[in-house]
Amino acid sequence: MLSIGDWISFLTSEKNPNIGIIVGFSAFILAAFSMVMYVTENTLLSGISAALVCVALAIIYFRTIGPYGRRASEAGRLLKEIMSGKERDPSKIEERWNLIEGGQKNK
Repeated sequence: MLSIGDWISFLTSEKNPNIGIIVGFSAFILAAFSMVMYVTENTLLSGISAALVCVALAIIYFRTIGPYGRRASEAGRLLKEIMSGKERDPSKIEERWNLIEGGQKNK
């Protein structure tokens, strides 16, 4: 079983890289959006095409970033509870983290 110090280290390493992934992927999507807007012409058909591509990029963005964002926020929330002293039992921390990994909301 992990100690409190191990959980703090793990949750910190879980939160920060996920935030980095979100920022990097956001920059990639913004660059793709910029390229689409740059190559379109001032016609109705190209405007509709650009709008469809932008909607597709938005769907890809939210489907990809969703799990990373949830994991980072839940790790941050659990880390805050550990640091404030509300949660000190390593077995309960492990149980809550397993729920987070399973996709359930943290209570």
